[in-house]
Amino acid sequence: MSVRKRLKGTAEKIQNIDAENVKREASEWVARLDGRDLSEKDKKEFRDWHARSPKHRQEFKVCAEIWDQFDTLWQEELLADNDNRHKGIVPKKFKYGALVAASLAFFVMSMVGADVFNDKINHPLLYATQVGEYKKVTLADKSVMTLNTNSQIEILYSDKTRKIRLIRGEASFDVTKDKDRPFLVYAGYGLVRAVGTAFVVQLNRDKVEVTVTEGQVELAAYSPETKNLSLDAQPDNVPKILASLNAGQRAKFDTTIEKLETVPLNEIKKAVSWQTGTLFFDGETLEEVIAEFGRYTTLQIIISDPEIRGIKVSGMFVSNDASAFLNALDEYFDISVQRIDQVIYLSSNVVSS
Repeated sequence: MSVRKRLKGTAEKIQNIDAENVKREASEWVARLDGRDLSEKDKKEFRDWHARSPKHRQEFKVCAEIWDQFDTLWQEELLADNDNRHKGIVPKKFKYGALVAASLAFFVMSMVGADVFNDKINHPLLYATQVGEYKKVTLADKSVMTLNTNSQIEILYSDKTRKIRLIRGEASFDVTKDKDRPFLVYAGYGLVRAVGTAFVVQLNRDKVEVTVTEGQVELAAYSPETKNLSLDAQPDNVPKILASLNAGQRAKFDTTIEKLETVPLNEIKKAVSWQTGTLFFDGETLEEVIAEFGRYTTLQIIISDPEIRGIKVSGMFVSNDASAFLNALDEYFDISVQRIDQVIYLSSNVVSS
């Protein structure tokens, strides 16, 4: 090999290493900037790094856009002292609540350089929502996934399968039909298999609840040791088929079916109402309503008066508007609402004679 070729190859390697370093630094800055208040020293360090080269600004923009929780709202503040006044996407103060920086960095790095519209990726993609948030995502195959409050999910598509793992929380899926690539949702010990259908999956500890709103799904279970198996790993055991569900049916299961029922239309509406940012109740007890609404707020709501636990509640409420919900309890259900810091106490408004 000629000296010129060797020098060219060495130069290309150095360029590749430099590019990877810039990507790593960009993702680390996303992690540092997100989820906490910055000191003046932090801000200056970022501005210096951001102004250093166009590569820095471009890679940071890529990382920020991938995470989908950044925009230009912090631009004037964070880059106010940047002499170059470069335009770029910078993070706003975290609107969904703080995440562990290391987890954020891992997520961003896993997506740097990935084509998010390409379904032939070789590593899982991670999506998450915070308390009170819900997020709709169109996947590579045009299937639509909606995450409910405080949920986390990972996705891995290949030529043969479309794999999803629900790590926590709840998600709905409107699946694009592809008979050659089954749509597999793993949750706890359970597996939900679909080709083209619509359904909701909720994970509560190790219990999985599935409600089918369209088409049909197949339920199966793995042995406990495969519960946390990576999506890109091959389970050692074959899943045990448990049941098939049709539209209008719901099941709760782990390694066995605990409950399987046909669901009335109003129950179906309640099961999917969160997708529009609302919660629909039709005669549930106050205790049940508080348990459900509590998933969407960081407030702790306590029923301090046992006499009102069984009050029937009906209505539609905005899931992330705790004030409106509590005002409705006071105005329409004669329930006294007392707030002390982040704790809400509920008692009867009716004075006994």
